[in-house]
Amino acid sequence: MKKISLLIGLLLFVSVHHVSAQRKSKAQYTSEERVEKASATIAPSDEILGLWWSPEKDAKIEIYKEQGKFFGKIVWLQNPMLKDERNEDPELNGRPIMGINLLKGFEYNSRKKEWTEGMVYEPYKGKFYGSFLKLDKKNINKLFVRGFLMSARFLGRTEVFTRVK
Repeated sequence: MKKISLLIGLLLFVSVHHVSAQRKSKAQYTSEERVEKASATIAPSDEILGLWWSPEKDAKIEIYKEQGKFFGKIVWLQNPMLKDERNEDPELNGRPIMGINLLKGFEYNSRKKEWTEGMVYEPYKGKFYGSFLKLDKKNINKLFVRGFLMSARFLGRTEVFTRVK
């Protein structure tokens, strides 16, 4: 009886220590490993969800999903008093930039591995432009945001958003 309980105890000890040695605590993962590990468990379309820095790091944009489409809302501004002074719509002109949906109505295109059919708002011009979003193939912490004129992707500008860590 002693031999059996000793053997069971030894097996439990070895298996517990083997499993714990294979696992890293969350604190031991680098931020890149945590993002990579998290993105491995989520749908490819949802990889852009979360907080992103604007190119100048003067705003944080939260990308979220609503009814199957993707949107991006300004949730932090270096200067929270900025107003949307160039909006062509008189009802929206003068509203705070904080809280504006900068990105609207994107759908994931699994063939192209990008988010398309959306619009990006340029607050400094007060205009919406056609847009698509694409994660950097080498670094999923970089998001290319391309705005363009009248469905002509080649007539536009690309900005790079960086994931907030």
